[in-house]
Amino acid sequence: VKKEINKKVLVNYEEYKDLDKLVNDFLDKELDGIILEDSEISLVEENKEVNDLFKVLFKVEVKKTLKDLRSAININKEPFNIYISGIDTFGSINSSSRSDVNIVVTVNPKTEKILITWIPRDYYVKINDKKDKDKLTHTGIYGLDKSIFAIENLLNIDTNYYVKVNFTSIIEVVDVLGGITVYNDNEFTTDAGKTFKQGNINLNGEDTLTFVRERKNLAEGDLGRGKNQIKVLEALFNKAMSKDIIKNYNNLLKSLEDTFVTNMSKNEMIAFIRKEITKRRNWQIESNTLLGTDSYEYTYSYKNSKLYVMVPNEESVNNAKSKIAEIMNVKN
Repeated sequence: VKKEINKKVLVNYEEYKDLDKLVNDFLDKELDGIILEDSEISLVEENKEVNDLFKVLFKVEVKKTLKDLRSAININKEPFNIYISGIDTFGSINSSSRSDVNIVVTVNPKTEKILITWIPRDYYVKINDKKDKDKLTHTGIYGLDKSIFAIENLLNIDTNYYVKVNFTSIIEVVDVLGGITVYNDNEFTTDAGKTFKQGNINLNGEDTLTFVRERKNLAEGDLGRGKNQIKVLEALFNKAMSKDIIKNYNNLLKSLEDTFVTNMSKNEMIAFIRKEITKRRNWQIESNTLLGTDSYEYTYSYKNSKLYVMVPNEESVNNAKSKIAEIMNVKN
């Protein structure tokens, strides 16, 4: 980034290790400008009062290749874990941003069981091998590998695969499948005026995104949002595995290219789908939601200011570990 800027203007640089101090020095006019990653901008955006004072002058794109974390398994015979990360952006799926949706899907093809484990975005978790902790959502800012580290450390699991999606992904996937149907426990209206009635509701892509993003107008807040996200994930799986959809899997996979990032190969996906076509497995889907208590703590991303976090409930975490181990058929 410095090289690109130096082509346009001569700049003297000073390096900061603390984002909070960097921003404050800039606001105090001790600096004429600052360089931030897009992911760091998303942190600054959490303080709307500060964010309104910024203006982006110049952007440079830098690509990073994620280390392949796969272990050699046969997904039609061996149990495996998939980490689903939903980032809070539209457009390109390759950007780094806050991971607002964090779900572990544990699949056992032998027992035909699936466990969906939902983890609150504000869960206070370890972000590296040191003692540093942060909100789970902030781990996405530093890269998918940091989110995976936090999840594996929290639940004591190995992550075989990951799937990264964003707002645009959700819209496109649901529309490609021809919409989904979910059961809405309680009627609610969003701030934008969209009302979702109680009972079975049919959702297109745009409606699905609105449905899974809402939390302020839900009785259970973020916990209620998590339950709705699980419902949508179950509906997507059931629709994708339905007879009318799965027989056209080649067209489906082609339509969904570039809508998500995953380390599961296309050959592995096709092998899994073909097995489903020939055997028609009777999947049993179970879900589990992690709980915690509200708190304000110092975080890795904001070292000088306490932020709202959710401290994990130990009993809830241990229960999740046991459920995952049960599906995986291993001793916890």
